[in-house]
Amino acid sequence: DPLKRYPLILALHGQNGRGVDQIRYLVMVLGDAADEFVIAAPQDYKGAWCGVTEAEAQQPVAILKELRRRYHVDSDRTYVCGYSMGGHGSFHTATLYTDWFAAAVPLAGTFTTQGIPELDSVLLPNLAGFPLLVVWGELDTWDENEKSTKSGDIAALNRGLRTKLPAAGVTDPE
Repeated sequence: DPLKRYPLILALHGQNGRGVDQIRYLVMVLGDAADEFVIAAPQDYKGAWCGVTEAEAQQPVAILKELRRRYHVDSDRTYVCGYSMGGHGSFHTATLYTDWFAAAVPLAGTFTTQGIPELDSVLLPNLAGFPLLVVWGELDTWDENEKSTKSGDIAALNRGLRTKLPAAGVTDPE
C-alpha cells in the first residue's frame, strides 16, 4: 500500500548463513504481524564489524538508503537484528549508525573493537538511551571451529561489555 508507512527490519545472517533463514526466523517469531513489516535480509554482506574495509562497513546504510528509496519505510520504526556474525554486525551497525534505527537486537553476537580497547570509550557512548536487547547463551563458549575457548567467547565478551556500558552512559544494560 503506497499510502502506508511500513516498519523495517534489517536482518543480518550468521557466518555461512543465508538471508532467507533470517526472514524465516522473523516470520516465525512475529507470526501474522510479519505481514506488517518490510523484512530485508541481505545475502553475503561483509560490513558492520571492525576489520572490514570502509566500503564494506557502509553496506548496511547503503542497503537502508535503497530500501527507503524503493519502499515507503517508516524511518522511526527501523530495526536491526542478527544472529552470530549477524549479531556482531547488528551491534556494530547500531553503534555506528544509531540515528538510523529505533532499536537493535543482536542474537549470539557481541560488540568488540578487535583488540583496540580505546575505541570502546569512543563508540559505546553512542548507545546511551538507545533501545538494545542483547541475547546470548551463558554457555556460549565455542569458537567458529566448535572448540571451547578459554576466554568464554561471546558469553565472556558480553559479560565484560555489560560492565563497560554504564561508564559509557548506557544505563540498565540487560
